[in-house]
Amino acid sequence: MIPIEQLAAISLPELLASYRSGELDPVAVAESFIAHAQRVNPTINALYEIQSEQALAAAEISRMRWRSGEAVGALEGVPVTLKDSVNARGMYWYHGSSAHGNGRLASEDAPPVERLKQAHALVLAKCTMPDFGMSASGVSSRHGITRNPWNTAASPGGSSSGGAASLAAGIGMASIGSDIAGSVRLPAAQCGLAALKPTQGLIAHTPASDVRSAGLLCRHAADLEPLLRAVAGVHPKDRFSLPLTEPANGLHDARVAVYPSFGFGPTPDPAALYAVEMAAEALTELGVDASQHRTPYEEDVYAAIDDTFKLRAWREYAGCPAPLRQAVPPELVTWCTPASRWTLEEMAAIDARVQQGVAATNALFDQADFLLTPVTPVIGFSAEQLGPDPEMPLRHCTFTAPFNQSGHPAVVIAATMGPDRQPVGVQLVARRCDDIRLLRLAVRLEAELRRTSGARAWPLLPSRHDAHADAS
Repeated sequence: MIPIEQLAAISLPELLASYRSGELDPVAVAESFIAHAQRVNPTINALYEIQSEQALAAAEISRMRWRSGEAVGALEGVPVTLKDSVNARGMYWYHGSSAHGNGRLASEDAPPVERLKQAHALVLAKCTMPDFGMSASGVSSRHGITRNPWNTAASPGGSSSGGAASLAAGIGMASIGSDIAGSVRLPAAQCGLAALKPTQGLIAHTPASDVRSAGLLCRHAADLEPLLRAVAGVHPKDRFSLPLTEPANGLHDARVAVYPSFGFGPTPDPAALYAVEMAAEALTELGVDASQHRTPYEEDVYAAIDDTFKLRAWREYAGCPAPLRQAVPPELVTWCTPASRWTLEEMAAIDARVQQGVAATNALFDQADFLLTPVTPVIGFSAEQLGPDPEMPLRHCTFTAPFNQSGHPAVVIAATMGPDRQPVGVQLVARRCDDIRLLRLAVRLEAELRRTSGARAWPLLPSRHDAHADAS
C-alpha cells in the first residue's frame, strides 16, 4: 500500500507524472484509496456504492497502458468520486432523499461522467448529499449525516458534502459535484479544498440548466485546470454547453476588486474577513492590483434567489410519493411550503427581482477583471444542522449564489484556519469564459498563501469526538 499521506500531498499533474515515470502505478494507487475509504468512511459517512472491483479492474487496464507507453487518457488511472445527483451508468441516484424511495439506477452517464470515462479516470464511489440539494449541509434523510473530517462535530458544507469530506480525508484525487447556489464552493471552503464553479455551460450537464452547473472539487488548485480540460466543452445533450476558451493574455495587468461584504445577508465572521485580507495582501505581493471596492448592490439580491430555491424544492417535494414525503427534514418543508401558494404574478415578480440582481452582479466587473470575496459569511456550524439559519437553510450563500444566476466562473481556495479547526476559504470570480486565467490566478494565490502560512496536514484519520453524533 502507498502511504495515504503521500497520495494526499501530491497534485493531479504530479500523480500523472509519477505514472509516466513508473514511480507509482494506478493499481497500487486505487488499492490505497479504496482501503483508506473503507477505514475512514464509517466516521465521516461521505461515500456510498464504493466500486472496489470495477475501479481495480479499470486500474489494471490503465497500468498496462502506462507500462506499454500507450496511455491515451488525459486522466489515465486517476481515481475520482461522483456526487449522488450526477448520474453514472449502473449506480444509484437518490438526490439525497428517502422521499425518492429506492432511488433510480442510472442507465447512462451524465456528460461529466462520460468525459471522465473517455479520459480513463477511475470512478471510486458515489458521494452523499442533503435532501434535494436544497441545504448547504451534510444532513440527508437517505444517507444520514456527513461530517467534516477536520472536526466531526461540524458540517462539511453542501450540497456536495460527501465529495468535499472524502477529499479532505484523503480519498481520491477529485470529485465531480454540482453547484446551484455554492454547492461545490461552500463545502470546499469548509473542508480546506479548491473548487471551481465554471462559466455556466462550460461543463455540460443534464438536465440542461442556465443556473445549475457541474463543478470540480480537488485538494490542490493546480488540479483544477487539467480536470477542467478533460470534462469541458460542447455536448449534444446540454443546449447551454460551451467550448473552452483559451486566455488571450496573462495576469500581468489584472485588476482584482476586493469585496469583504456585499452589503446584505449575515455579517461576515471576523475569520472570513481576515481570510480576504490575507488573500488581498498575498495578491499584492504577487504584483497583482487588488483594491477594496464599494458594492453596487442596492438591495438584498439573495432574497429573490432564495425564493427560486423554495419553488424548486417544493416542486421536487410535491412530486415525491405522499407516503415518502414525511422523511424530508421538517425544516426544509417549512421553508419551501410558501411556494405552493404563489400566484403567477408573484413568481413573475420574483423573476424580475432576480434579473435586477444579475444586472447588479454584472456591474461588479465594470472596473475589474476578477473579484475577491469571502465564500460564506458563517464559519462553521453543527453537523446536525441544515444551515446556520434554521428558517433559511441556504441564507449563507450570500457570496456564492449571485454568480450562479449571472453565469460567472468562481473558484475557491483555502486561505487559513479559523476557530475549532475550521478551514476558511476565499472566492475568486472572473468574467464569463475567463476560466483558465481564473484558475491560474488561483494557483498563484494558493501557493503564496501556503508559503506565508505554512503547510497543513490533511485530517486523514478523523475521529469522532462529539458525544451525540449519528452518522447512520
